[in-house]
Amino acid sequence: MNKNQLQLVNFEQAKRLKDLGFDWEKDLLFRPPFDNPKLGNWSRFLDPEKEDCVFAPTVALALMWCRDEKGINEVGIIPHNSELGMHYYYIIQIDNSEFYSTYPAAEFALLDELLTLIEKQNEK
Repeated sequence: MNKNQLQLVNFEQAKRLKDLGFDWEKDLLFRPPFDNPKLGNWSRFLDPEKEDCVFAPTVALALMWCRDEKGINEVGIIPHNSELGMHYYYIIQIDNSEFYSTYPAAEFALLDELLTLIEKQNEK
């Protein structure tokens, strides 16, 4: 991966986002068969409304969606020990003290926690 390239969500996160109503403009899709999903620029060939495919946004875009569409603002990723390169994320509503060796790893974990939080809110 290019260091200047934004990370894409993983397949499980993409499925969860779809189930939660993520519908922002995207170019990349995971396409069937989902037992071995293939990521690609299939959006010009497949209609996600009619086809069984899943959008593959960047983690940054998915986090923005959580903030802007779902109103979850009290979150963040903070460098903990710059000498060791450790980062942690926080969500005001959730007590979390896990540390991650990279910022992208903390972003992935944060997105998972936010998706779980939104899923629980939707159950109510």
